[in-house]
Amino acid sequence: GVITVNMRMILVDWLTQVQHHLKLSQESLYLTVSILDTILNRRDVDADKLQLLGICSMLLGTKLEEYYPAEVGKLLHLTENSYTRDEVVNMERVLIQILEFKVKCHLSILSLGL
Repeated sequence: GVITVNMRMILVDWLTQVQHHLKLSQESLYLTVSILDTILNRRDVDADKLQLLGICSMLLGTKLEEYYPAEVGKLLHLTENSYTRDEVVNMERVLIQILEFKVKCHLSILSLGL
């Protein structure tokens, strides 16, 4: 499943709407997109898992940036319950492995654009 630039753009537009809906910070959105792009650069992602990748990237981003991270239940509801809580937990674990556990330092470097 090749993820096209257009598919990514649609996902980022949707994540921006989610960010507004959940009243998350701009930093959370930047971090979400940074995580998303890092994963897309390192792994082939199936098109049917792209939105799951998006909400997991947002979940991780908000855990780093927000006082109250996004709630898994709310994120799943916004995907019209296309995925399960287990799928989110498993995908989050994969993301952390791909990011090599250096989430905070790795992403703060990315967000500085270095």
